[in-house]
Amino acid sequence: MNYIYVVTEEKTLIGLQKKKTKEFLGVPFATAPMGSLRFKRAKPLEKKREEIICTEFKNKAIQPKIGLLTIENSILQSEDCLYLNIWTPIDTCVKKPVVVWIHGGAFIMGETATRIFNGESFAINGDIIFISIQYRLGVFGFLDLSYLNNDFQSFDTNIGLSDQIEALKWIQKNISYFGGDKDNITLMGESAGATSILSLMVSPMAKGLFHKVICQSALVESILTKKNAQFWAKKMMKFMGLKTYDIKGLLEVSSEIVVNATAKLFEVFTDIMPGAWPFSPVIDNDLLPYSIIEGFNKNKAMNIPLLIGTNKDETSNFVKEKAPWLPSNEKQIDLLFKLNPHLDKRRILSNYCSYPNLDALRALTRDMSFVCGNTKLADLNSINQKTYVYRFDYETVVSKKLNLGAFHGIEIMFAFNNLDSELSKILAYETENPKIIANLVHNYWINFIKYANPNREETFYWKEYSSKNRETISLNIKPSILINPDSIGYEIWKALPLYISDLP
Repeated sequence: MNYIYVVTEEKTLIGLQKKKTKEFLGVPFATAPMGSLRFKRAKPLEKKREEIICTEFKNKAIQPKIGLLTIENSILQSEDCLYLNIWTPIDTCVKKPVVVWIHGGAFIMGETATRIFNGESFAINGDIIFISIQYRLGVFGFLDLSYLNNDFQSFDTNIGLSDQIEALKWIQKNISYFGGDKDNITLMGESAGATSILSLMVSPMAKGLFHKVICQSALVESILTKKNAQFWAKKMMKFMGLKTYDIKGLLEVSSEIVVNATAKLFEVFTDIMPGAWPFSPVIDNDLLPYSIIEGFNKNKAMNIPLLIGTNKDETSNFVKEKAPWLPSNEKQIDLLFKLNPHLDKRRILSNYCSYPNLDALRALTRDMSFVCGNTKLADLNSINQKTYVYRFDYETVVSKKLNLGAFHGIEIMFAFNNLDSELSKILAYETENPKIIANLVHNYWINFIKYANPNREETFYWKEYSSKNRETISLNIKPSILINPDSIGYEIWKALPLYISDLP
């Protein structure tokens, strides 16, 4: 192995020099959140001179095994999970743009070691420094336990977001040692990762830490009010077998109990509060003073360039018979409207002519969970900043046969141009068309990361978005510009968010 050394102000990091990249894997960016730091926001690393071997991925956050991304490795889970990974080009003599990937996973799962998230392609094809970060999930990262606070014990809010902020602080402080430009940092994320990024744009604690963003399939309206967050916190205490105010039990609860309880909650949460998400950032008047939309409405969000979009069939893998993550039957839809009396049930359902058929449920939940919030956000950001909006329309042979279409998350392998991962080989085994899409999307992303504009001479011209025309690029074999493509879905659901009245 060819080892390479980077000497920072306090640490010496030992990575690997590959043929076309340099890799530093499992780099600690915060103090391990163990013991007394459990349920506390991230703390900086201790200042001491030491050598750290960074040649393999470190522990992932505590999480249940749900979904396809768990098939690719057997990385250990641990509360000690605050690590990042860096891929750089071989030549770092000239300052390089930096992109930071924040993974998704409904705030309960996800990691950086998945092959599909490998950053080599950005480093090689874009001459970019790519960084992926881990953060605490579920109970340890996104459960608001502050209702338990007393004179002797306190529980922090938005712990997972604080991990992301601490990682960005580490990057600001150290990336120049790797050849990175700390004044040209792009955040890139999907699903919960994209939602995290939009939350950071509204957080006063993240100002100045990044300069533009790529948000893939964000759940813009999923930010929890204090009331809703504590409703779920108390539910989760019950699922963990604890009494509502059992502080001692909570501090001592095993990760195994947490994992099993989280999995059980996610089997039934749509029956309790359809359309809601139990784990998400919470408005805490501190790290996150506003919801995402409120922050943008009040001009409290960062004024930076934005590339944002959704997939044509976002919810095809969420609307299902068993353990659905979004309303999937008439009973759940009826409960959704009962708990949200500010929505006009008759008017809304009249727009989905085949309701309650599967196609109608998928269209309804896509409009509700993705179209409406992303449209609001793009409209607001485009007032003061360059905004580029996409809809990912390409379906692989496999996704089409499975009747999933362009489902939630399918665009990731193409954005990364990682068609050699295990998951990519399953979903995109045909050769020609996936390569065309991967080259198209990957190059748009690279251009935006480098120049805050996805266009170069060799690409189909992606028009800048305006709230008047809502110019949206259709990412497909033959890309095209669509004008206001999802206006109906937006109009149907613009009375969001959900659950602003009393809870069940």
